[in-house]
Parts: sequence; structure tokens; C-alpha cells
Amino acid sequence: MFLPYASDNPPTRRPVVTLSLIGVLTLLSFYVESLTRKGVASPFLNVYGILPSSPHPFSFFTYLFVNDGLDRLFINLCYLWVFGSGVEAAVGRGKFLSIFVAGGVIGGVMEWAVVSTILPPEARTVPITGASAACAGLMGLFAVRYYRAKLLFAFPPIRPHVAIVVTTFVVYEMTAGIIGLLFTSQRGGVAHWAHISGFIFGLCTASLMQLSGEGQRSYLEQDAAKAMEVSVPGQAIKRWESVLTTEPENALALKEMARAWNLLGDPDATTEYAVRALKVLLKEGKRSEAAHFSLEMRSVLEDRPALERASLLTPGEQLQLGIGLEESEAFAACADVLRSLSVHHPESPETEMALLKVITIYSLRLHRNGEADILTRLFLERYPQSQWRSLLEKQQQQQKDPVT
Repeated sequence: MFLPYASDNPPTRRPVVTLSLIGVLTLLSFYVESLTRKGVASPFLNVYGILPSSPHPFSFFTYLFVNDGLDRLFINLCYLWVFGSGVEAAVGRGKFLSIFVAGGVIGGVMEWAVVSTILPPEARTVPITGASAACAGLMGLFAVRYYRAKLLFAFPPIRPHVAIVVTTFVVYEMTAGIIGLLFTSQRGGVAHWAHISGFIFGLCTASLMQLSGEGQRSYLEQDAAKAMEVSVPGQAIKRWESVLTTEPENALALKEMARAWNLLGDPDATTEYAVRALKVLLKEGKRSEAAHFSLEMRSVLEDRPALERASLLTPGEQLQLGIGLEESEAFAACADVLRSLSVHHPESPETEMALLKVITIYSLRLHRNGEADILTRLFLERYPQSQWRSLLEKQQQQQKDPVT
């Protein structure tokens, strides 16, 4: 039996919903198995499975969680684990659960329609059960998002490309489904049309969610990271440029472009991408990340003339960067950024707060009291009506008072 047990794209975080579904399916399937051994499973399956002759409306949801037979349970759990964990990582937990249920419902409706309209009446007395349609939907999403993935099989121990697995699956299901319609007098126990419709639903959902583009960007990022690891910045730049073509404000790509150009010794290109990265990070409210990246790029940026450095970021961006540096306890760098703002943009509304922070950092963090006094006098002259005036005067008085 060809069953995958893993892929070369393991989830980056614990697939909570996938594991929860595995637990629920396992518990309910063992419950059905206990009813089967007692000879009383039919009434339960006729209600909670889809009985083609007279289905309950809710059964199109509940049939997903009822597996008639532990062998089918094992197959579904393998597919759910391999494809579900990857899809959950790609789309998030809430969307993943919705996709799982929706794919199962669509597959159940399709199988019910085929059985109740095309197959002979005796086939309509066999309940439709199992999560295979939902798992087929996950396979469709997985194949689009992780189109370069390879799957790991235990028996036989092979690692085929996901495209080969998906093609084999579709050809088999279509062939078996058509043969079942043409030559079988009743349902053979396998819901081939549920599998096919679930898989098509997965492909359509992946297209609507643009998972193909997300997968492409992810693989480009992986390739670029590998190029940087082996010190080939030129290759990394080409891949990151491809990412920026579709996502010009991708902070990771901009940061890596700056690093790659820095390795190549081009200060102009390094500065361009470093500043673009800082702007995006600050726009997204990621002050801490912006602060750490500015420290990484500090030697390159400091080589620029002072006036040019002051014009790279807007006053508002400089203030936010300074706050981020202060929060990261990079006090000297914070004071430099904010003091530059007060020197080169004295009329901007952000300068008042920037100058106040520089005074505080000089006096309380860097113990540069002489410079703090000079800036304090400048502040009081420049902002006589400032709401911070009393606070600054109080702080100045505390420094003059002897410590007892």
C-alpha cells in the first residue's frame, strides 16, 4: 500500500488543528468499531453517515468524522498528517479547519449526487463515510503551495515528487470512478467522486488564495538564503529581486538585498535597500526589528555625509527608529539618531520629543551631564511653552540636589 508518512517540508510550528482532527477521527472511529463488533453500527452510520436514499442534512458534515473500518482510518490519518500539517502552516489554523470541512462537504454532496442519480437503487442503502474527500482537498492545496516538495513513503521506501503523487492519484480516481459508473452494479465502498471533487475544490481554493505565488516567494527566499550561506551574494540578489518584483515592500527581501550588496562592497546599493527596509519595518510598527537592523547597517550608513543621513528617513521615521533603539537599550545610537533629527529638522513637530529624549538619555543613561545641560538650555529657549517644560526643570533640579 502506497502511503506517505512525511514530506520534505515539515511544519514550522505545531499543527494543532491537524493533531486535534487526528485525535477526534481516531476516537470516533474506534467507537464505530466497537459498535460494529456488537452488531449495532448500522443505525449509527445511517444517521451520521450520508445515507444516499434519505440523508439527514447534518450528515453532510458529520460523515467526515465517521470512518467505517480501521483500515480506512489509517489511510486517512496518513494523508491528513502529511498534507494537513503543511496546509495548516500555509493558511493558518482557522482557514485550515474551514477548508477541511468545506472540502469534505463538497465531496459528500458530489458522491451523494452520483450515487442517488446514476447508480442502481441497492447502492443507495450503503452509507457514505470517511474524511477522504477532505483529505483530497488538502492534497490539492498542498500540491499548489509546496509544488517542489517530495513525499516520503515507508512501503516502498521512495521519495517521489508531489506532482507524481498527485497525478497518479487523479488518474487512479478518475479511472476507478468511471469504471464504477460503467461496469459496477452498486457502490464498491470507495467514494471516488468524493475524492475527485474534494481535490478539485482544493485546487480552486489554492488558486483563490494565491498559494502558488506564496509558494514561489517562499522557495525564492529559501534559494536566496542558501546562496548567502555559501557566500554567493550575486545569486541571492537575483532571487530577492524576483521577490521584490511582486512584493516591493517585503522587509525580509529588502534586508537581505542590503546584506548581499554589503558583501559585494557596494555602499550605495547597500544604503538604498537598508533604508527601504527600515522604512517598511517602521511603517509596519516593527521598531525593535528596525532598531537591530539599523545597528547592523550602522557602519555603512555612518559613512554617508551627515546631511545625507538626515534626509534618508523622514522626521517621523527617525523618531520611531530612535524609540526603537531606546527600547533595545542601544542608548548611544538612539541619542545620535534623535540628535541628528533636532539638528537637521529643527522645525519638525517630532523634534521637541526627540530633543527631550536625547537630554534624558545623556543625563540618565550615558552620564554626559555637560551635553545634557547644553541641550536643556536649548530646549527651554526653543520650546518655552512646551508641556514637558516642568518635567525637564524637575529633572534638572534633581540632578543639582545632592544625593543623601
